[in-house]
Amino acid sequence: MNRASPTALVRTLIPSFVAVAAVLLLVVGTLAVAPKPAGATSSDPPVVRVVGGLSGDVGDGGPAITAPLNNPSAVAYDAAGNLYIADRDYDRVRRVTPQGIITTVAGTGLRGYSGDGGPATEAELYQPYDVEAGPDGSIYIADYGNHRVRRVGPDGIITTVAGNGSTVANGDGIPATDMTVSGPIGLALDSAGLLHISDYTLHRVIAVDASGIAHYEVGTGTGSYSGDGGAATAATIRNPRGLDYQADGSLLIADYSNNRIRRVAPDGTISTILGNGSASHSGDGGLATSASVPGPTAVAVASTGEIYVASYTSHRIRVIDPGTGIVNTFTGNGTTGVAANGTAISGAAVRNPMGVALDPAGDLVIAAPVNALVRSTAGGVIRTIAGGPAPATRTFNGDGPGLDTILSVPRGMSVAADGDIVFAEAGSQRIRRVQPDGRVVTLAGNGGTTFNGDGLPGIATGIYSPYDVDHGPNGTIYFTEVSGNRVRRIESDGTVSLLAGDGIAGFSGDGGPALSARLSGPRGIA
Repeated sequence: MNRASPTALVRTLIPSFVAVAAVLLLVVGTLAVAPKPAGATSSDPPVVRVVGGLSGDVGDGGPAITAPLNNPSAVAYDAAGNLYIADRDYDRVRRVTPQGIITTVAGTGLRGYSGDGGPATEAELYQPYDVEAGPDGSIYIADYGNHRVRRVGPDGIITTVAGNGSTVANGDGIPATDMTVSGPIGLALDSAGLLHISDYTLHRVIAVDASGIAHYEVGTGTGSYSGDGGAATAATIRNPRGLDYQADGSLLIADYSNNRIRRVAPDGTISTILGNGSASHSGDGGLATSASVPGPTAVAVASTGEIYVASYTSHRIRVIDPGTGIVNTFTGNGTTGVAANGTAISGAAVRNPMGVALDPAGDLVIAAPVNALVRSTAGGVIRTIAGGPAPATRTFNGDGPGLDTILSVPRGMSVAADGDIVFAEAGSQRIRRVQPDGRVVTLAGNGGTTFNGDGLPGIATGIYSPYDVDHGPNGTIYFTEVSGNRVRRIESDGTVSLLAGDGIAGFSGDGGPALSARLSGPRGIA
């Protein structure tokens, strides 16, 4: 079976379509080319099957205001005025030029971990949560689901700069690519070139120096609130998220689950500058330390010193005056609507703001993931600068006619010599088949990710991120589970058997039973 970009192949094949000996399967950005069905002659035209909704077209090359986004979670600007968007659930990083044209700069739209050393647009990401632009034209990506931080150089080549893919803490003062970064969710680059990373799951902030060595900078690894007035390394934070720097070199941390903004001074002392720990909204017009800020997800410092904070839970952006320490609401009225373009920021609805950044003119830009929009506050009004119609919901809608089927992150496909088409649908945790009549049916997967035993009927079996499939002998189907760390087989009677892997990521077991061996994110199978 061959794979290629559907747009490129269709443009190439249509002019001489009747001469093409193929069956085509078009599913959300992937085209599979298979042999002709048995009995077809060289003069028979090919059969084209379009399976499922949700086109792979995300608007690249066109206006950003008409391009769909899917849970954009962060925004950043580079020195040239380009806007970068962490398009989290499209598993891409997008760039919007000052002229308003959008393109993809990293990610294929397929969720996974691959591509280091090659073009970033051919690499796979897994829920990029944050993006940061470097002074040399590089961009850094918090590749949350892969537990890594990736870098795209000015030449467009992607590499991993931090994280080993594990979720278990493994020490300090080691190469960043050997250190565990469990759920990186916030990034900041300081003036000295240090990369700072919020480790959401392990309750720390990590600093990576120019030589690539990583150190724990803030937090002990315990998720709680303590330590103000002392060393940041001895303090506790809980699920840190967005980061930014003040002019004096102080690091600001959105201490999400503590409902506070913490400040680490250049001497390493930590304090709280906003929030009293309450999960309700209060305190406008008073000291920031006495106010409450529920669910802060991001922080941005203006050139004039104002500190902007995205309060995800209260549907507001707060701003702290640098001279007085007084906090007020900058925009957001606490409701979950979508403000029309041109609405004054003072009364606008800002639903679940997650990312904030200052544009080159000093105006605040907001990533609003639930509304799938990026919005500007220039001129004192809200307007959309990226994000077209809300993306279609990628929710499993059952078996049925292919054209009515919603597909959620389809990955590997296998087409047998008789034309049988099987594919792994990672988003719905299922293995599915396209029948000759065009119906899509489920072979295995109950929609859950929990391993629930061996030998169960296919549709009763839990599968965790199926990645690739292949046809075996006598009607069997083999598939890999990249997050389940297993290789499994659908038997001819429809039950599912375990072939290799004990479900724990690792490398062990050579020379022993395959069922006791450890695999680490198995992908391809043949």
